[in-house]
Amino acid sequence: GGGVPVTSSCKHPDLAFPLLVNKLLPAGARGLVLAAVLAAMMSTLASAFNSSSTLFTMDIYSRARPQATSSELVMVGRWTTVVLAVVSMLWVPMIDQLGESVFVYAQMANACLAPPIFALFSLSLAFPWLNATGGLWGMGVGHALGLSRLFTCVMRGGCDAASMSPSVLTRLYLGSNFLHFAAFEGFAAAAVMLLVSRGTGGLEPEQTARVKGLTWSTRGQARPVEMVCQPSGGKGGQG
Repeated sequence: GGGVPVTSSCKHPDLAFPLLVNKLLPAGARGLVLAAVLAAMMSTLASAFNSSSTLFTMDIYSRARPQATSSELVMVGRWTTVVLAVVSMLWVPMIDQLGESVFVYAQMANACLAPPIFALFSLSLAFPWLNATGGLWGMGVGHALGLSRLFTCVMRGGCDAASMSPSVLTRLYLGSNFLHFAAFEGFAAAAVMLLVSRGTGGLEPEQTARVKGLTWSTRGQARPVEMVCQPSGGKGGQG
């Protein structure tokens, strides 16, 4: 209870799990654990690649090329998956330059991406006048801050030395803990969302009516009844 800090001399923490599996588990259990790890990894990568290729194909490519056929969209989605897989494999050696374990790197990456998204959802519940322009600007600024810091730390081989820099800006931007920077990133993104939404006039009246009952301030208001599906063949559904 003397408050002695806990330190570790392990230079390769990523080898701890394989060492435990190899030394403590019998031969049959090792195969089951290895199969479970590979299955989880394949499932995670497949879902990430498929969702990313779908976002690019349907939200970017199909809007830039409205005349694209279904077969063309399928081909673009497949090639997008291939490109993402190649980029991911090329990025793996960069993780080692960061000087952190894979687990810490994964948390750093999530800390770069999650705060602006959390800020957008939270502010959308609190402020019914938040509009799409403010959301896009806030997420763009937040992700630019987080990803630029992560990329800079990878290129520098880690940001531990930055905490001792004589420059105050360098200490705050690179030398701070990534969780502290994630909080700053979230607040910065939230501020941009609010300012841009106010500066662009907020939501239009017809859009404001559609969020009734979905935000905290309008939780007691009844939502307007809207027809989700319209008949395709004119009045009464007859062609």
